Amino acid sequence: MASPVENAVKALHQRVDPGFPHSIKFVIADHGTVMLKNGRAYQGIEAADCTLTAPVDTFAAILAGNLDPVVAYMSGDLLIDGDFRIAIALGTYL
Repeated sequence: MASPVENAVKALHQRVDPGFPHSIKFVIADHGTVMLKNGRAYQGIEAADCTLTAPVDTFAAILAGNLDPVVAYMSGDLLIDGDFRIAIALGTYL
């Protein structure tokens, strides 16, 4: 069975355009970190333009298309640190 981090890497590869020019760190609470850099997703921890932090259930729902990231942010389930505009740009892929 794949871990939440592996699932996130796979989902981001399928959904985000390889030309996405920004770096985003996804902190999946109690599970690990996924980086998205230049449209490529991988497990790791690096500096990023924007950091998104949420529980595993929130990320899973967003990546499955069952939860709007804006709703998750407004409800306090998704935290955004860094350049908010980059998070908004990513939202077009999720």
